[in-house]
Amino acid sequence: MIRSLRRLRRLLTAWFTAVMLTALAVLLVVVAGGAAPEYGPGSGLTGFVAVLGGLVVAMLGVAAWSLLGHLLAPVTRSLQAQESFLGAAAHDLRTPLATLAVLLDTVRHGGAEREEALDRAVRLAARSGGIVDDLLLRARLAAGTRALEPQAARLDQLVEGVLADLADTDPTVTEDPDGSTTVTVDVGRHRVTLIAAPTIAHLDAPLAERAVTNLVRNALRHGHLPDVPAAVQVTVASADDVATVTVADDGPGLRPPELRAGLGLSLVRWVARVHGGALLLGTGPAPGTRIRLAFPLGGARPAHRL
Repeated sequence: MIRSLRRLRRLLTAWFTAVMLTALAVLLVVVAGGAAPEYGPGSGLTGFVAVLGGLVVAMLGVAAWSLLGHLLAPVTRSLQAQESFLGAAAHDLRTPLATLAVLLDTVRHGGAEREEALDRAVRLAARSGGIVDDLLLRARLAAGTRALEPQAARLDQLVEGVLADLADTDPTVTEDPDGSTTVTVDVGRHRVTLIAAPTIAHLDAPLAERAVTNLVRNALRHGHLPDVPAAVQVTVASADDVATVTVADDGPGLRPPELRAGLGLSLVRWVARVHGGALLLGTGPAPGTRIRLAFPLGGARPAHRL
């Protein structure tokens, strides 16, 4: 589709230039036929008109090319965003669906692993449901049926609520002397530790919750070696008019293409962008992965259509 738009731009520019050249040729014929003998075809007037007309046609052709590029740019960006979004959705859905097919095949043939396969199938179905929820949310935001609604909110309490929803047991909360809070929760066999300073940011709370949830789940899924429980650290802080949520793990780390792929991180990046913030990817301890979600303290920009 993007190639078709580029081809359309070239064709329209060529058509416009051809029309202008035809008009210039007609003009030259009229000037040559209606001019006095001393200004006939061999005179300097005809040559001057030809040169001037050629320059005008060239300038108009360049202007048409630039104008068409400006007019088609929003459509091109929208199509590129849609292609990227669909690719991320396919990336996230392909693996759980393939695994689900294997698990169901195991259940069908019975055996000692049947109960475990059923449990994993239920977890995968729930995960796939979350991916579909992300798809619907992104579609509603892009269509304008769900507007950005930023307001002042305690980012540290929001993140603490996200961890409480993910936890299998009650969280352990410790108030530190400097005013910050340390919260420890167990999610399955994994452990998540939150160190949060009181932080007020202007944000859309449901969108921020979804973004933080995706970051933590991503760390729990990828931030550990096989058969080793994940140890994830989440930090909430503010500095230089920016509120940040940093999620770090001590796993094997992710290669850059893996960091860029997937609907989860794609949605987090989009949430940061509509708030006027950013998603920063880096390395963590030994070597691990560190992902930082930044929100501006001064308020959010209007929502972008992607």
